[in-house]
Amino acid sequence: MSIEAAAVAKHSTRSKKKRVVADHDSAWKAALLVYLPKFFEFFFPELHARIDWSKKARFLDRELQALAPKSRGRTGKRLVDLLVELRWLADDSPLLVLVHIEVQAQKVSDLAERLFFYHVRITEVHRKKLCTLVILADQHPAWRPGRYYQEFAGSSVDFKFPVIKLLDFLPRLEELESSSNPFALLVAATLHGHACRPDSKERLERKFNLLEKLYALKLSRREIVDFLIMVDHCLVLSPSLQRELDRRVEKLEKMKMMPLLSNRERRALRKGREEERARTRKAEEQAAQERERAAQERERAEQAEAELARVRAELEAVRRSEGG
Repeated sequence: MSIEAAAVAKHSTRSKKKRVVADHDSAWKAALLVYLPKFFEFFFPELHARIDWSKKARFLDRELQALAPKSRGRTGKRLVDLLVELRWLADDSPLLVLVHIEVQAQKVSDLAERLFFYHVRITEVHRKKLCTLVILADQHPAWRPGRYYQEFAGSSVDFKFPVIKLLDFLPRLEELESSSNPFALLVAATLHGHACRPDSKERLERKFNLLEKLYALKLSRREIVDFLIMVDHCLVLSPSLQRELDRRVEKLEKMKMMPLLSNRERRALRKGREEERARTRKAEEQAAQERERAAQERERAEQAEAELARVRAELEAVRRSEGG
């Protein structure tokens, strides 16, 4: 499976002004599905060495969705919420274990609590050893929730989990851009995306420089195309800047005599961007309609409740007058 096949087009535009926004969730989800061993190798090398990668990973998306705990507050933007079954190389004999991976893009107050509830529910249902791994892709340097603790009347719960903060990679940005690991590139693209807007020349230059370095890596054609798609999702440009970038990339390929995308593939990529925008506009219109319907239903319910209260008050007044 390639990134192109794994990435499900989601939201690339928002609002009636068609403001262009990045589609980090598609990039991260697709990268995990296609390059899972590289994820562990880059972020959690000690765990990578304990996993038997000769056995194919089994993703349990539907099972995870069924166990999702209800949040008491705002959950924020989650890029990825993934449950995967892997073979763990234990000292005595290999065993199947579960790994819950969460990539969180926004600061939220109840993240640790929600992950604890996930941990309890997954363990209860699957009865396998489980670890929780968290990637924080937000822009708050001090926010690093890695523990859920609760104590009352002599009973306590202390749930800890490893956390990776993408902002910590900023000093290593140049190193990431020259790495052949897709997650190094994904981190670099995410950090570049934090630094500038889609309609800025700065993002155009950052994206082109990243792609230029990518072409210099000794990668297979499939890997480079996959990485191009990931960068395209994370560093979305306004249509005019994207056209300018396409021209510069085509010129670069001619200079290096290494065209990676055929004209047909380029047209398909452009068409995909346009379809993503159209799908997003349609989804936003439907969401707005649903919000309007919900508001109307609430208003009708409030009116009905008020009418019921009025009738009850009138009946009570009649009873009192009759009783008097």
